[in-house]
Amino acid sequence: MKGGTQLLLLLAALVLQSRCQQTPKVSLSPTFTKIYSGDTFYLRCEGSASQSGVKWYFNDTEQMQTNETWKIAVATPWHSGSYQCESNRQTSDKITINVLGYAPSASLIIRTGQPVMRVNESVILQLDNEDGLRGWHCEVYRGKTTKYIKLKLQEDSVSLDFQTSQLTVPETIFWCMNGGQHRSNQITVRTSEKTVSLEMYPLPAVVGESLTLRCLVWGTDQISQTTFYKDGVMLVRSDDPTYTIPSVTESAKGRYKCMSIFTYKDRTAGPHYSESSDDQDVLVLDHPPVKTLFLVLVFLLLVLGSAAVAIAFYIRYRKRAATGAIYEDVERKKGDNDYEMLGHAQREGEYDTLHPEAPSRQKREGEYEALKKEEMEEGVYHTVQMQAASGGGGEYEQLQKEGMEEGQYQSLNMEGAIGGVEGHEASGKSDKGRENETEEEKT
Repeated sequence: MKGGTQLLLLLAALVLQSRCQQTPKVSLSPTFTKIYSGDTFYLRCEGSASQSGVKWYFNDTEQMQTNETWKIAVATPWHSGSYQCESNRQTSDKITINVLGYAPSASLIIRTGQPVMRVNESVILQLDNEDGLRGWHCEVYRGKTTKYIKLKLQEDSVSLDFQTSQLTVPETIFWCMNGGQHRSNQITVRTSEKTVSLEMYPLPAVVGESLTLRCLVWGTDQISQTTFYKDGVMLVRSDDPTYTIPSVTESAKGRYKCMSIFTYKDRTAGPHYSESSDDQDVLVLDHPPVKTLFLVLVFLLLVLGSAAVAIAFYIRYRKRAATGAIYEDVERKKGDNDYEMLGHAQREGEYDTLHPEAPSRQKREGEYEALKKEEMEEGVYHTVQMQAASGGGGEYEQLQKEGMEEGQYQSLNMEGAIGGVEGHEASGKSDKGRENETEEEKT
């Protein structure tokens, strides 16, 4: 008998020694393939047997956590990195976690019920996904276990309501997924055995947005006074059962509760009841998660923009690198003198006033003749004698000053359209002509 007792003690010592020498291991719960902003997850240091707790390291830096289980209540990209734990001077391998900075594609909300329910109650959840729910299922995390929820789906369903089983543990986490590729957000439902509960939005609060807390009493709305507390310090006391934070900041994080003074409609006498709620954690995100579809669209626009810029630079480079002439000379047909090159030494004869004595030039019909200074006498004027198309070639007729007396004018002599018929004659009369007419009258 004595030998058997010693054997049992020896066996227990060996088991304890083996546990102390066991290397700890970090595990993640729930076992997500992707972690999104706002998710809740747990890290556990498995295999630890130290009575003095464990040490946690994040990116090789020791943390304040000493519990075997480390709860990340609201995940953000800041939680991305490596985690490891140490127990009995044994250090676990590192586990790497990457928290995505955007929200999942599908949406899960509470359709009926509250984020805080009484024990053995249930809620109705609603799942929505624009791309359809074919192949989707939901999961629930209670304590340390995860269970599968099968959904009754229609062929073309994009939205589905389903009722949960009874809520029996203090905290239950729900989410839905499609083969591990796509997932919804989490919904956390807590339970309380108290008559008074603190209601708030089931998802984390967002910096810059408003947050409303409501004190509820099961079975009645006859609430005469409500007091709100944060971390044990009173915030406000009034007859309004709600408390609103107009613009959430990081300092809004903390544990909140409320206390109500109330009665029931069927109670006609006696003092009012006074009861407080359980503490609830208010979690804060520094910015709202961005929808996955929005990020995909932004990424596609950036890719298309970059491609357009690259193509434009490539085309410009090809044009610069081309060896051929940018402008091609137009070949002049034989005998076509409409367009000729203007040489530096010899110009076309259209501008005789610039080069009146240009060599090797033949006079063309209808051109202008140069006005030579030496052939002009003082006081000589020119006018144009118009002829018809079938008449002579347009020449200039000199009106010489000699032979003209003061006050004598000549008009433009205009020939007819055919054969040079006169259209107008000179109408001026000289003084000598007037004298001849006078003598004839006297005779």
